[in-house]
Amino acid sequence: MKDMAQRCIRKALSFLLKYKPLLVIVALPIFFTFLFGAVFSKVYIQAIPIAVLDQDGTADARVVAEQLADSEGIRIIGNVDSIEQMEHLLLRGEINGGVVFPPGFSQDLRSAQSPRLMVVIDFSNIVIGNHLLAYANTVLNTLNASLSVHTLEAGKIVPYVAEQTVTTLTFAERMLYDPHLAYFTYMYAIILAVMIQQTYLSMLTPALVEEKLRTQGMMNLRKCARWILSRIGFSLLGALGSLAVAHFVFHYPVHGSVFLVALLQILFLINLTIIAVLMTVFFKDVSHCGQFIVMLSIPTILLSGYIWPKFMMASWFAGLIRVIWPLYYFINPLKDLCVKGVGYAEIQSYLAGACIFACAWGIVALVAYQWRRRVRG
Repeated sequence: MKDMAQRCIRKALSFLLKYKPLLVIVALPIFFTFLFGAVFSKVYIQAIPIAVLDQDGTADARVVAEQLADSEGIRIIGNVDSIEQMEHLLLRGEINGGVVFPPGFSQDLRSAQSPRLMVVIDFSNIVIGNHLLAYANTVLNTLNASLSVHTLEAGKIVPYVAEQTVTTLTFAERMLYDPHLAYFTYMYAIILAVMIQQTYLSMLTPALVEEKLRTQGMMNLRKCARWILSRIGFSLLGALGSLAVAHFVFHYPVHGSVFLVALLQILFLINLTIIAVLMTVFFKDVSHCGQFIVMLSIPTILLSGYIWPKFMMASWFAGLIRVIWPLYYFINPLKDLCVKGVGYAEIQSYLAGACIFACAWGIVALVAYQWRRRVRG
């Protein structure tokens, strides 16, 4: 019985070692989908901790503080005695903001002398900072309008006219595609695209470098083609599996065509294959190649035009990011397909760009490969 168990373990280990590259390509994107989905599982950022510095000490200041506390997005952890104490809590990360009621706040409020209060927000984390600013603005603007109405009514203006006077401009906001402002919805295209990129390059490029070293540059093209096709197929399987987990477990929207998602990924993987061939030409050591691939993730995210839009970049650099790395042609239309539900017409420029990238860099890779063979010859 013990020998049978050992044989089963050896067979399982042998299977894992034999098919490790393919299992990594499939399993890691799915695993990280579960991991990041759990991290960003809460749709809203709520109960942001703040402190109150009440230098006025009146019932009016306490009423305004209570209105802020009633907001689901704000949690008042308590009062502080000084600005220095509030700053200390901000530096320790115990609060993300604060509200300061200056002396004379109530007197100015009752005499309609434009009472002032100060909202302090820690913007070292822009996600939390923006949410806290939005919550505070909502509460305080509502209070401000209410106070203005009461002031006009006190001047013997009918309530309806007072309300119309305060709300001179009325507008309705319609938040499209992601009204919940879910962080996972925003981040998942980055997570999935980078996991596809890193697992594919990590499992393909070192194998090509090893084959080059083993054959002294005379690589078996049929064998390499088999490796490439198997990894493309399994990467596609892993990506679609990850997308299914994100959709059915963490409610990530998938409004567009899955076929178009697959087409985008195939073009992306073809471009990554060309880059892998270029790496194979220039790297002579497998470990150095692996280290270089690990370093690619963050720079390529920043160059994708996803986190920082290209219209905010210098015009020459915005054009450059579409030439030096193919992630731009995958991550942006992937988000539009899933979140916005766009069709072929809206992403055809990305498809065309990916094809042009493949043709241009494919020629470069072929020339570089032939040059390296001649140099070795």
